[in-house]
Amino acid sequence: MSETERYALDASVCINLAATGRATEIFEALKAEFFVTRVVVEELARGRGQGRSAADELATWLHLGFVMEQDLLPESEDTFLSLVGGPAAVTIDDGEAATIAWAITNDAVIVTDDRKAVQIAKVRFPLLKVLSTTDLLLHGNCQNALGPSAVVDCIENALLNAFMRVPIDQLDRVVQLLGPERTKKCRSLPSAVRG
Repeated sequence: MSETERYALDASVCINLAATGRATEIFEALKAEFFVTRVVVEELARGRGQGRSAADELATWLHLGFVMEQDLLPESEDTFLSLVGGPAAVTIDDGEAATIAWAITNDAVIVTDDRKAVQIAKVRFPLLKVLSTTDLLLHGNCQNALGPSAVVDCIENALLNAFMRVPIDQLDRVVQLLGPERTKKCRSLPSAVRG
């Protein structure tokens, strides 16, 4: 990741980063620019009524300047509408759609843990770089800044407190880092790896 890299975060990633308990340190370590769309801010705000705190965490990140809120530009509208309109098999939720549309228009990397959004993004926009929360946490800059033990704690916290989804290509590494005892506790991991 270069200092000028731009990351568009969807709601699932905000929830997972909030669950780590160390999101601001993670943002600092990655040395990139982080963005959320207004749609994501509103999506997280709706969770407040259900006792979820990610919206409050995001508000802090926005206030401190770690993350910047963005509106969709008119040139993003067609992409957004194409992602939310149509048969359910080929559409995604508004938050993921807004994040993808904003990322395309603003030459950013999308960070999402939504499996369907990842699949649709890779098929429809093959040049769009897609990362996950796990990719951010396992990045060398996080390892160096937080230390390997703290990164494993962050992964465990996100798995236990936010039910973070780990991409298949990162699953073996995450299980290895967690070790057998911690892996067993993480119900969001596939049962086959929990033993």
